[in-house]
Amino acid sequence: MTNAPTSLSGGVAGFCRVTRSTWRHSPFAVACLVALMGSPNLGCSSLSRSQTGTDSDGWQYALRLGDDLSRVHSLLGFAWRSQNTGSGLLEEYPLSGVSVWLDQGNRVTKLNFIGSAGAYRYSGMTNWIVSDRGVFGRLTARMNEAQFRVALGIPAIDGAEAATVDPWHGRNAVREHRCVWRKGGFIIDALFVSEAQASDRQAKGSLIWFDVSPGL
Repeated sequence: MTNAPTSLSGGVAGFCRVTRSTWRHSPFAVACLVALMGSPNLGCSSLSRSQTGTDSDGWQYALRLGDDLSRVHSLLGFAWRSQNTGSGLLEEYPLSGVSVWLDQGNRVTKLNFIGSAGAYRYSGMTNWIVSDRGVFGRLTARMNEAQFRVALGIPAIDGAEAATVDPWHGRNAVREHRCVWRKGGFIIDALFVSEAQASDRQAKGSLIWFDVSPGL
């Protein structure tokens, strides 16, 4: 092991320096080093978000449920539109492809990600850009219904085509296909283009939008 490091960076370095001789002749020192590197108190766990980009619950998106409004603005800037919902705020960020629900304490309670069909549908208001960032598990807003089913399995609600509540405009008479999944402490509520809605510009199963909120 001629290329073994002579020292370690971070919290471990302040506690222990390891020479090439130690690596060769002291298995006990190596065992101690491995244990130290896995210690959460030293900030170098192999499961840390800084290394994997994913939290232990599978969350990937930079903004989390429970974050406060200052965190929202630090990541997304100021909202294109902010609306009082009666129980909190709804803030829209079209260029990031996300809308954020906050409670009366200004904590994030739900995130809504627009899909390709939604971006096309709402293009008359402003130019929505579909996010390509990972959200939870393998989910992104660029996936279609078939890909959601592969990533999340059989939905808890596999709704018949029915009138739904549009997050931007209230009651929507257009019939869409709604699926709801419960996964890893989250509720994933998604709307897809139904067969009745399908067209050259909106293929059946294209994502309109999906919400992520807490739930068991």
